[in-house]
Amino acid sequence: MMLMDLGRSKANMMITTSLGFFGKVPHLCFHQELSLLMLAGSGNSERRMMKANMMITTSLGFFGKVPHLCFHQELSLLMLAGSGNSERRMMNAASQDLGMMRAKRVEEMASLSERGGKDMLSAVLPHKWLGGSRCARSRGLLAFFSSLDFCVHCCALCARMYIPTLVMLQLLCSTDMSNSVFLKFADVREAVITEVHEGDVLFSTCSYIAETEGAINLVEGERVYVLECHNADWWFVKKHLAEEKGWVPAVLLLDEPNYTVYVQKKLHEKIDKLPVFEKPPPDEKATAPRFIEKLQPKHAPDGTTVQFECQVEGNSRPLITWFKQTAIILPSQDFQMYYDEDNVATLIISELFPEDTGLYTCVAKNNAGFASSSTELIVEAPLSDHGSDATVLSRKSLSRESSLADIIEGIPPTFSRKPKALCVDEGSDVELESRLVAIPEPEITWFSSGEELTTSDNVTVTTESDMHMYTSIVRIKKVRKSQEGQYEVVAKNRAGEATVQITLKVRTGEKEPPEVLEPLRSLITREGDGVVLSTQIVGHPTPEVTWLKNGKPLKQPTVKEGDTYILRLPHTTPADTAEYTVKAKNNMGRAETTASVIVEELKSLEPPLFVKRFQEEKVPEKGTVKLVAKVTGNPVPEITWLRNNEPLVPSSRVIQSYDGDNIILEIRGADSEVDAGDYKCVASNPVGKASHGAKITVDVERVTFTRKLERVVEVDENNLTTLECETSHTVSTKWFHNDKELSGMDHRIVIQEGRTHRVMIKKTTPKDAGTYKCTVKNQSTQTTLTVHEGKPEFIRKLQDSEVKEREVAILEVEVTSETADVTWHKDGEQLNEDGDKVVFEKHGNVRKLLIRGISVHDEGEYTCALEDQECTAEVIVVELPPEIITKLQDVTIAKGESATFEIELTKGDALVRWFKDGKDLQFTNHTQLSIDGKRQTLRISNSELPDVTLVPLHADVMFTVELSRPNVDVKWLKHGKVLKPTDRHIISSDGTVRKLVIKKVTLDDQTDYSCVAGNIKSSTILKVEIIEMAPRINLDSLKKVYKVKKGEDVTVEVKYTATPPPEDEWSVNGTVVKKSKKVTQTLGEDSASLTIKKVEELDIGSYTLRLSNNCGECSAELTLILMEVPSQPGTPEVIEVTDTTVTLHWKAPESDGNSPIINYVLEYHDRQDFTWIKANETFSIIETTHKVTNLEHNKEYMFRVTAVNEVGPSVPSHNTHYIKITTPVSQEPPTIQEPLKGVRDRLEADCHLVVHHWRLRDGKVFKSKHTTYETRVAKYVITETSETSGGTYACQAKNDVGFAETSCLVKIQEPPKFDVDDSLSMQKLRVTNQWKIEVKFRGYPKPEINWLKNGTPLTSTKHCSIFIDESSSTIAIYSLEKEDSGTYTIKAVNEAGSAVYNFSLRVIDKPSKPEGPLIVKDIRNESVTIEWKPPADDGGLEVSKYSVEKCDVEKMVWMKVADVEKDVSSYCVQKLRENSEYMFRVIAENPVGVSEALESETVTIRSHYDKPSSPRGPMNVSGMTATSFSISWQPPESDGGSPVVEYIVERREVGKKAWQKLSESALMQVGSTSAQYLQMEVTGLKTNVSYHMRVTAKNEIGCSPPFAPEDPITAGKRISAPSPPTNLTIIDITSKSVTLQWGPPLSTGGTELTGYIIEKRQSSSQKWTKVATLEPSVTQYCIANLKEKSEWFFQVFAENSIGLSPPACTDLISLKTHATPPSPPTAPLEIRSVGHNSVIIEWGIPVSDGGSPLEGYTIAMRNVKKTMWMEVGRVQAGVQKLTIKDLQENHDYLIRIYARNEVGASEPLESEEPFTVLRMTEMEPVEMDKLDTTAPTLSFSTETTTSWMREANMDADIHSYARGCLLKRDEYFFRIWYYARQLFKITEKIPLFLVNIFSLTKLNVKKNGTIDR
Repeated sequence: MMLMDLGRSKANMMITTSLGFFGKVPHLCFHQELSLLMLAGSGNSERRMMKANMMITTSLGFFGKVPHLCFHQELSLLMLAGSGNSERRMMNAASQDLGMMRAKRVEEMASLSERGGKDMLSAVLPHKWLGGSRCARSRGLLAFFSSLDFCVHCCALCARMYIPTLVMLQLLCSTDMSNSVFLKFADVREAVITEVHEGDVLFSTCSYIAETEGAINLVEGERVYVLECHNADWWFVKKHLAEEKGWVPAVLLLDEPNYTVYVQKKLHEKIDKLPVFEKPPPDEKATAPRFIEKLQPKHAPDGTTVQFECQVEGNSRPLITWFKQTAIILPSQDFQMYYDEDNVATLIISELFPEDTGLYTCVAKNNAGFASSSTELIVEAPLSDHGSDATVLSRKSLSRESSLADIIEGIPPTFSRKPKALCVDEGSDVELESRLVAIPEPEITWFSSGEELTTSDNVTVTTESDMHMYTSIVRIKKVRKSQEGQYEVVAKNRAGEATVQITLKVRTGEKEPPEVLEPLRSLITREGDGVVLSTQIVGHPTPEVTWLKNGKPLKQPTVKEGDTYILRLPHTTPADTAEYTVKAKNNMGRAETTASVIVEELKSLEPPLFVKRFQEEKVPEKGTVKLVAKVTGNPVPEITWLRNNEPLVPSSRVIQSYDGDNIILEIRGADSEVDAGDYKCVASNPVGKASHGAKITVDVERVTFTRKLERVVEVDENNLTTLECETSHTVSTKWFHNDKELSGMDHRIVIQEGRTHRVMIKKTTPKDAGTYKCTVKNQSTQTTLTVHEGKPEFIRKLQDSEVKEREVAILEVEVTSETADVTWHKDGEQLNEDGDKVVFEKHGNVRKLLIRGISVHDEGEYTCALEDQECTAEVIVVELPPEIITKLQDVTIAKGESATFEIELTKGDALVRWFKDGKDLQFTNHTQLSIDGKRQTLRISNSELPDVTLVPLHADVMFTVELSRPNVDVKWLKHGKVLKPTDRHIISSDGTVRKLVIKKVTLDDQTDYSCVAGNIKSSTILKVEIIEMAPRINLDSLKKVYKVKKGEDVTVEVKYTATPPPEDEWSVNGTVVKKSKKVTQTLGEDSASLTIKKVEELDIGSYTLRLSNNCGECSAELTLILMEVPSQPGTPEVIEVTDTTVTLHWKAPESDGNSPIINYVLEYHDRQDFTWIKANETFSIIETTHKVTNLEHNKEYMFRVTAVNEVGPSVPSHNTHYIKITTPVSQEPPTIQEPLKGVRDRLEADCHLVVHHWRLRDGKVFKSKHTTYETRVAKYVITETSETSGGTYACQAKNDVGFAETSCLVKIQEPPKFDVDDSLSMQKLRVTNQWKIEVKFRGYPKPEINWLKNGTPLTSTKHCSIFIDESSSTIAIYSLEKEDSGTYTIKAVNEAGSAVYNFSLRVIDKPSKPEGPLIVKDIRNESVTIEWKPPADDGGLEVSKYSVEKCDVEKMVWMKVADVEKDVSSYCVQKLRENSEYMFRVIAENPVGVSEALESETVTIRSHYDKPSSPRGPMNVSGMTATSFSISWQPPESDGGSPVVEYIVERREVGKKAWQKLSESALMQVGSTSAQYLQMEVTGLKTNVSYHMRVTAKNEIGCSPPFAPEDPITAGKRISAPSPPTNLTIIDITSKSVTLQWGPPLSTGGTELTGYIIEKRQSSSQKWTKVATLEPSVTQYCIANLKEKSEWFFQVFAENSIGLSPPACTDLISLKTHATPPSPPTAPLEIRSVGHNSVIIEWGIPVSDGGSPLEGYTIAMRNVKKTMWMEVGRVQAGVQKLTIKDLQENHDYLIRIYARNEVGASEPLESEEPFTVLRMTEMEPVEMDKLDTTAPTLSFSTETTTSWMREANMDADIHSYARGCLLKRDEYFFRIWYYARQLFKITEKIPLFLVNIFSLTKLNVKKNGTIDR
């Protein structure tokens, strides 16, 4: 079979199948050839099928014999499928077009059809060929025709076999994949009806064209009744309306439920694919379409006209598409569509058929969304016979299906709306705008007064496009009067041309006559339709307007809107047919406009309708083209022929004929250069216009390319590209891009102009690059297009926007490249697309960021980054007021039950007020409100017991319930048992209230208590709480001063209250007092004391006691004073002298010695006797004035006074001079010896004012019994002072000689004090309980009262009320909330001082749920670890425990895992099933109850790792150049359990928002054995531009948080550390050494290098050790003395004056391990004497050097009398002899020689027997000239040897050592090694000291290595 698709869009397909079969079939012999001709349509709509010219020719040759059936003549079977005509018309057409077929054979076939059999294919094809996919069925059919492995008997053939054969061939051979019946079947295969009964109602899923008389046509959605369904493939049905009966494919039918689902699915699929051509301007908000008026159902008789109408709104203007069922309806004469400027969409079906019954949908779609409105059309009986004549084509046989391709194949320019005329003021800015839809892109040109308008002067012309919507705008700045007039827009593409005019009127302010800007327009309408006539008229002054109808004034009302005058005729009648005129006039002139309205009666006129259509033709050159059509219409239409949209002029070759019905166009001698092209026949009359077209191709035998495409074309991005070639004849060609045919419907326009063929690519993009090929016949030419990408730039940048909450925010930019990607950032952090809330869109050059459901949290600064460019916009979210989503519902309950009301808000933080009967609702225990996020629940209940009752230990508790009625008996239960009244359990009843009081509760009372009344029960759990309270000291009763005598003991005691017992701390003068024998501290249950024995001056000071427990702390300050004798009193002075008395006055001591004065001892003596006599021997003097009596007259006395306190007498005062006892002769004026002093005293205290005379108070003389005047002392005592006692008191003294006065101020004050019940100082109350505290205060003057909460001033509010009266203050909170917890302080202040009292309130409740999120980590195959945080609110009580639960998602049952202690915040859940999904939750619990659960997300149990932690700093900068630098960092502390696989380094210019990724190179760090690359060179920087850098670590799980230092780095601006050394290599490795070599760094950092530093690190360690510092000229170094078989890392730093570079590191280096110590030196060991006490020794080279070069030899000797070998010296590897001098005579020595390499020393070569050193006389003389002078010489004396011999080993606790047998006068050195043993291995030996024996006295060697001399 050969299939050739000649173009689906033109439906020109020919399938030629040629099957030849030769052979013999036992049961079937064909004596003549059987030819089967099958014609198959393209599968498009009937309109397109009528254009199609398809021929499938199948030739089957069979030779053989069939016993039961012989064909003596040729059997021709004509099968016509899918042409769109009725079956009879198909057969007639086939008979006419194909003369080869014989009518007789057709009749024979028809006769066979009547004799039996229903289904040919079901009879002859295997069942498996009829099922499955289309491909499978196709293969089955081919197999059937190719093998013919079947048997056929004559009796088996029947008429019914013909019908399904054609249908199945159509199903199998259909080539239109978008509209084929097969696809319809595929879409509904899941909804196949499994059980059907006769009489069932079914619906057709698609339109179907019958091929035989036995079958009937179907229209999609048509309702049928099943009459017969015995065959699985074909059912016999009856149509609902037409009652037509016939066979239809069962696969096309569905029952109503399945059909409804199918329609909805298909409809939405097509709606999703509908294009959107227009979008709103940037400053306008896009809104989705919404139907204001929806479609209404219609009932109409058959053959009538029906009209659907709906109105829609939306911005941008929606695109309207009409559907019938799931098929798109295209505009035609039968289906007329209108969409006016008021957004009213109209569909008119001019002639109804029964098949038009069904669902009609209008879809409005724009860039913000879509809306749809659907309705039913029911065509009612009686049925007309229109269209039933088989000879006349009717819509009854037409399928109106369409593919989406029909909409967008090619659209001529269509203006979306006609612009209105503009009238503007001169000098203003004008914008003329036109919008249109076109495919392909049109050329848009503006004209003004006939001249083309371009950008110049004050005129700017721009065109913008979005998809296929184009907006062309002319902007005129400061418009001039000369620029008014008619402006014309011409839009043209290959599909057509459109023009629209815009009138511009410029007002100058001068008077002007009326001018018609928009004239009336004539129109023809049908009876009953609405008509709107409007005109726009301007003038200055405003003209007077008059409407006329046929020259007479119009009676109907008109409307004026600005300059527009409107007449509306809502329902027209034939009487409205007239000529309408509008006349306007003013004093400057007149104007008028006229139009006619013709109202046609229904059915009187018919628009043109093509009932016969011509189809595409291909004719040979010089052949004849004949196009035949038939048209109807009333009046008779006029006919116009167009070729390539140009009028076709008749000629001798071009003959046009039209008889009013039949249309014929005949072109003779067809010429490909002239006659090929698109032909269109246009029929028009006053009612309407219809057109029909087809393409005519003139076939040329041979075509060549006369000009081929260029082989290579290069073009820059965004430029216009034109690919052009030329053919030898005017023919059609095909263009291909990368072997895919170009449709010319996108930005690549295919143009054919005669022989020239071109492809024009507007704004070429990199996607357009590739191979382009133009083909015709078997010729082709091709080119390769290369597009050079330009640097993308922003065309349109972000704009600031305001978005309402919960809407979609759209941020949009336009860039120059279609392929360039952008990144989006918010507040500098990159955004990632989540597919739900944050969506990125990329359409052409437009990039969009969509934020759905925006909230205030999304507000911020958004940045779009395009490579190194960026633009930023501010997004402001307009917060919407809160709304109630779930409103209150009425509730009806039984008496005594609880009621619950619930609301849900849009915001959880909204302030909500609840009302009852219009008044604010007060919350109590019975009316409780719970808030959970956005949900609030109000619960109103009877007075029930709370869930938990909390009471302090030993306090009384009261349970109260309130019943709905009084006379009800109740029972109180304790733990289920009836509770009887006792002295501790008091049960009372008062009306509806029942109470239970338990006195002084104990821990034994903790249990559940219940109150039962009838069938109602209320329970509570009693929990006894030991209330903890902070320590409190009553400062008022505290003794603050302690006085003690020196040497006495003192105990300071402080009373306190606290629970639990506190800890005490005493301090004196800021220093903590420590316990000692002298000072003891005692802490009792209610007091703390401090005892000091034998107090001294050092003990005196200010003592502070600090008491603290877990609730708080308090302190008290006390003063300890040491009492002493008073200081010296003042010298007595004479006040009055008489003949026998003297009155003395003295000043009190300056210090009373910290003890009150209890007596003044007054003494005197006379001149003759110096013995001091006490004047007050028998009494005490307290006052400082005293009268001494019984003195002798005229005798002189001397006086003194001594002050006495509890400690003892003071030093006596100075003596007075001698005073003569005699009355003075002269008078003296009064003098004030001691003036009055001001007094501040408290209320109700005694006040003493003392002076020598007392007279006045506040200037007034007063008398009182409390005033006294004795011994020249005036005293006034005010007992029990009051508020009126204050004032100025004065004392006046006068006599005849003079006057004296003194005064003072007395102030009566009292500092504030509080009277408070201490039990109220700390309370714990439940939520909604009442808290009320009354505090009484006193003080004078009246103190100012303030309340504070947690130190913040508190004012009276509705929630917290504060009352203050004369002597008390009350604070009350009537419904407690959790937030009320805190410390409340009352503070009183007046002049005398201040007072403060604290109240601690804890509002308790169930805890809130633990703080989330619930973190699930360390996910293993059987366990996970979950972590949580304590609740933000513990309910006022400490959390007692957490409960952990798990839930297997499959079972959805929660199971308790464990109870966790309160201080634990993580738990490992074990015994989980691998690869199962679990959820976990944690519940907090306190004594009140349990919290809500904190739940996790669903977790799959499997091995899991975490992301790494952030890389660590510091970030070091090195290798600075003008455009680059290197940075380095430290690895993260944690790799998350998975090795770091790469580091991502990003940079950002200062001032920009977007981070630019530099590299994703895998800088490996695998465990601790691989190298670490922790630096990167940053290149391509701008000089003197600052950059922020950040580094992110990444493992296989994900990326860490970035490490981003705050300080920017400026390229090329500063001197930095150098870059790392280059080319670090290993040039040699031995068993104990490594040689490194490197090159200088690429950058020295802007200054000279100072050197290199080498470090090493063993693989088992993390510590780097410095090896060497080298000069900058050295670039090679050997690191020796390494441990054999070890593994090392090495790194080299370059250094300059700024610092070190990042290191250049090696990989892991393993030292060679093949070397061994060398073999011993070769024997013999020769020893010869050579002079005084000297020998020379010689030896041979070792046989093996051990694989490592010899380093030298070590020589050791031992005196045979000793055990220690002593190293004599070492020689190089090239020396094998040595001279040893200074040996001791007559001593025997043994000698050993060791060979050495880097591994170690060999076994020794040892002398076989001792060698004796003899005297010279015993030796033979040796001639000195024979001595070997080439051998090295060493001395064996103790002076010159540098070898050390081990002397002794000692234990670590031995600190001395004695060495005897030393040689006299020889000098020795000793050294001591201290061995450090660690992990049973000696790792280090440290020589502690070296000492000369002659300076050694005594050594003490400590274990730590220090030495004491």
